[in-house]
Amino acid sequence: MADSNNNRISRKLKYPERFREWQQFAGFNERQIIATVGQLHTVRYQIDVEDIELDGIRLLFFADLHCGIHFSRLLSKALIQSINQAEADIVICGGDLLARSFDQQLTKDILSACRAKSSKIAVLGNWECYDKSKLDADAWREFYQQCGFTLLRNQSMSRNKLNFYGIDDIKTGMLVFSSSTGQGYNILLSHNPDTVIHIADDTNLAHFDVALCGHTHAGQLRIPLFGALASSSRYGRKFDCGHFMHRRFTDVNMFISAGIGTSAFPWRLNCPPEIMVIDLVTKTDNKRRLP
Repeated sequence: MADSNNNRISRKLKYPERFREWQQFAGFNERQIIATVGQLHTVRYQIDVEDIELDGIRLLFFADLHCGIHFSRLLSKALIQSINQAEADIVICGGDLLARSFDQQLTKDILSACRAKSSKIAVLGNWECYDKSKLDADAWREFYQQCGFTLLRNQSMSRNKLNFYGIDDIKTGMLVFSSSTGQGYNILLSHNPDTVIHIADDTNLAHFDVALCGHTHAGQLRIPLFGALASSSRYGRKFDCGHFMHRRFTDVNMFISAGIGTSAFPWRLNCPPEIMVIDLVTKTDNKRRLP
């Protein structure tokens, strides 16, 4: 695992035109729902890759647990069941474990019960850095470690030919983007999609293939034929949820999850919680297993 101490980036947005370079490839309604447990959905995406050694690797991403007084024990059981049924090689937590309250023990039980064939990785969200968490950066690292996760905060790690870089949160952290990626497939882990837009100049885009994000909750309240009423992204509803591709760097993908829990208000409307499964498939073989 490598630290990056260079390439610090200001949180102030200097290039607002960058968001126009992204187009939504599959929005909230175009996602492929492959399994449901109660109100929890499993959403599947498939990415074509060149390297045959990456064929069949399965990533599972979830974010925005917000495990507090409004978090259902039934949802926790459904979440664990869905994650483990997917039989993912690598399980990734995209941050925001707490909200206005925090059930540390239930959160620890959920994270510890998640199974992965290879590794479990995490990044911090914005809520982890608020006072309500009562944990500092070192304590969060220890918390995740006790649950079997490796926390990446402006750090990288590699598993076979997969290289992961977990960047800090744009709202509460110090952004440091590393341009030193390894040989193989490069995956950027960012709690907030705004972070990806913010750092995505031509130089940085050349260093990763996929970005996995959460934070937006897909708006949490969605109206039929209209979509999200609002989104926690600074770009409004443009990046509320789904699969996005860059217009010029067409091999760069960004996936934004609708998340698990709730934050500002304790309910969802037409916006069920979800986990995201991403299968890497060589272009000559796009028949993959389903969970």
